[in-house]
Amino acid sequence: MDTLQWLLALAGQDLSSFFHNNEHTPIERTNRNGERVPIFVPCLERNPATQLYWYRDPALVIGRITFHPCPVKIINTLTFHETEMIVCYEDTIGDVREKYLRYNDNAYRYEWRKDLSMGSETGLLRMDKTLTENGYQVNLRSPIPVFSHVYTTSTTFRFGGCIRRTHSRRTEDKSAEACLPATNGVERLESSMRLQYEQS
Repeated sequence: MDTLQWLLALAGQDLSSFFHNNEHTPIERTNRNGERVPIFVPCLERNPATQLYWYRDPALVIGRITFHPCPVKIINTLTFHETEMIVCYEDTIGDVREKYLRYNDNAYRYEWRKDLSMGSETGLLRMDKTLTENGYQVNLRSPIPVFSHVYTTSTTFRFGGCIRRTHSRRTEDKSAEACLPATNGVERLESSMRLQYEQS
């Protein structure tokens, strides 16, 4: 089996043990001729199009592996509809929102928060910051926190409880079909969502 076939046979498997930590440098050994060679022979393979080693070629990079995958559940607190997804430890709140768009294309209309203080600016999450940078403890041993959000003109994201907030006047009818007054001919359906991390 040539080195390329050897490499293809290991597709999808973790090859990090053949490289120095956090480096694109293969671990080497000395052969019988006194030459330094990779312990993983397929490291000698190059991309014919770029002449770069496959592990140093940006064109072949799909993405980085997350330090800690975080399973989450999004619960609509009016309809109790649940959506489960997994986000990365390194994701910003904005990244989480982008991933949530596949489930709710109105995600940009929510206000993302971490407390129940209606109208409070201190509870707003920074969309350009990660979970930990927003003040949450996310590690392998701590309980996974909780998010919520409410359908408004902006989005609510909550760790640790639920949130009920909207920039528009709230109707007295709290049923799942309750609509806010029409704005520019468009009715706004109020929907409160709770997003909670589940224990992995």
